[in-house]
Amino acid sequence: MKFLKNLPLLFILLTFFPRIYAFDVDELLDGDGLANGFTHFLRIGIKTDVSSFSLEGDAEILDKNDKVLGTIQGRFQISAESGGIRVGGKVFKVNMIKFTSELLPLKVEGRMFRGEIEIHLKNSKLIVVNKLDIEDYVKGVINKEAIPSWPVEAKKTQAVLARTFAVYQKMFNPRSEFFDLAPTVLDQVYDGLGKEDVSSVEAVDATKGEVITIGSDPAKIYFHSTCGNLKKGGAASSAADMPLLHEVFALPLD
Repeated sequence: MKFLKNLPLLFILLTFFPRIYAFDVDELLDGDGLANGFTHFLRIGIKTDVSSFSLEGDAEILDKNDKVLGTIQGRFQISAESGGIRVGGKVFKVNMIKFTSELLPLKVEGRMFRGEIEIHLKNSKLIVVNKLDIEDYVKGVINKEAIPSWPVEAKKTQAVLARTFAVYQKMFNPRSEFFDLAPTVLDQVYDGLGKEDVSSVEAVDATKGEVITIGSDPAKIYFHSTCGNLKKGGAASSAADMPLLHEVFALPLD
């Protein structure tokens, strides 16, 4: 567990796993079973069941087979139509399109996102998905799940936790058929580029690919803001399937 060497006491998990290890994501996925076919991309459902939304950028419009359907420059209203998706004044008679930009991040309702924006049509409503690299996702999570002013060592811990949680969810518990994670406390709070800063990017880069594992699988982890100075064991909580989660008392922070 060399990555734990310099972690501040505040962020050491109050749970001890007897057989816990740190792996690079590539090592974790270099094997047989469920990890086969795993990619380094996540899909985040940034909007669900909406009739319309605004998208801004300089991007190509592609279908699900990566065929170019057109381009956009500027701000457009995207809306659900009967049997298709409207982009500005044009309707595409498909149930999925995506926007990809090689220049600047795309904006959804004024918020900037790295990677691609996918639009799915389901039951006459739109599902808006941000597809991006795992590392870029973690950059957008850290300062929403931790206090931005915390030192970089604390943020390194948060980066490992956030990455582990995301990999586990993608592999074993995706949120829906269209996306892996919600951008809220249902999973982890994610806000695109909105809260990135120098130290959050540094923390992600310094821990690139590191996840916590038990055996050859990513650990099913939990982290929280408040524990009341006591961590209950798995058998006493909803995490009954986590026999390695033990009850411990938290150390005082002062």
